[in-house]
Amino acid sequence: MKKILLLVSHFCSGSDILYNSLNNNPRIQGYKRLEPNFYTSGLDFLYLTNCKHKLNNTSAIFMDEILLNSAISSKDCYNYCKFIYIIRKPEETLNLLVKKNYKPNYAQRYYLYRLRRICEISKRANGLLLVYPNFNSELIQEYLKLKEPIKLDSKVEKIDNLVSSKLIEETEDAYEKYFSFLKRYINYAI
Repeated sequence: MKKILLLVSHFCSGSDILYNSLNNNPRIQGYKRLEPNFYTSGLDFLYLTNCKHKLNNTSAIFMDEILLNSAISSKDCYNYCKFIYIIRKPEETLNLLVKKNYKPNYAQRYYLYRLRRICEISKRANGLLLVYPNFNSELIQEYLKLKEPIKLDSKVEKIDNLVSSKLIEETEDAYEKYFSFLKRYINYAI
């Protein structure tokens, strides 16, 4: 069976930094496209693993980044994939989403809806939880059984405050509940 890694996250989480760093590893090939991949059956995973990989042996890992709730609707993935869950705190995420032209209320709804979906997936598929910007490269390397070290870009950008403090406070309360849930179900890394 070919190895599949799914980075399960939300927009503006910093998952792109991890994706790019892992994609530089000789064993990992990422297949993130402009349009997201949707995994609705085992055939979609077969399509992913039939793509050309930079490594031509059984240690090759096929990787994708999942940022939308509808991207995983196949129960097959829970059995065949490794998962790394990446989340970011609400204040930073909401401000970045608003900076990208999301309306504040829509940004909050997307973020919380996505966190809930990440919790649903984590109940069925154990993995590794990372909170941006604290990516532990040694733990990731151990989880994926990589021989080569992972070189992570640790640059954290300055974020302007574009969202009301009331909206951030509401979102932080919900985030704490989801975060507590995630820590119970999956391996946690700081």
